[in-house]
Amino acid sequence: MIARKTRKRKAAPKHAATAKIFRKALDDLGLTVASQRTATALGLSVRQCQRLATGEQPVPPPVNLLLEMHLKYGLPDEPED
Repeated sequence: MIARKTRKRKAAPKHAATAKIFRKALDDLGLTVASQRTATALGLSVRQCQRLATGEQPVPPPVNLLLEMHLKYGLPDEPED
């Protein structure tokens, strides 16, 4: 029998965002939990942003990373209609 290599699981992020950290990051960016601008900036629905802010669901690592990038580099400009 041939030995099969197994993949190691990636470790959980060292600084997983909690609902409190999520709300603080939005506040630092000048965003509100229930705004379309917040949802667009994070690629989420408004309802999903509300779920993350209340702790109803954990903040996914990609959303946490995106928030960190927005905090470091700023929000993208809003497209003109």
